[in-house]
Amino acid sequence: MSAVQVNGLAVTLECKGLNALYEGEISSDLQSLKGTWKQGILESPLTLRKVKDKAELAAPARPQNPTKPYPYHEEDVSMKTSCRAINLRPR
Repeated sequence: MSAVQVNGLAVTLECKGLNALYEGEISSDLQSLKGTWKQGILESPLTLRKVKDKAELAAPARPQNPTKPYPYHEEDVSMKTSCRAINLRPR
């Protein structure tokens, strides 16, 4: 962060390198920060919370690494080009 401002329970975090700004408010129990992340034209709600250890964190959903059975039809496909044959099989 390139700038941090705290005014009572209000917190502003600025990251000039990312053209980003976070404006939030500290909860009364001091365990979370609820606010809005702004970057370029994006504006999204974001709540940050304090965790005791990494075991509390849920594993992120990774749709780019699906597991079988897939919700779609899978088929191996190959094709020849003027350069060489390529296999379009997912890895």
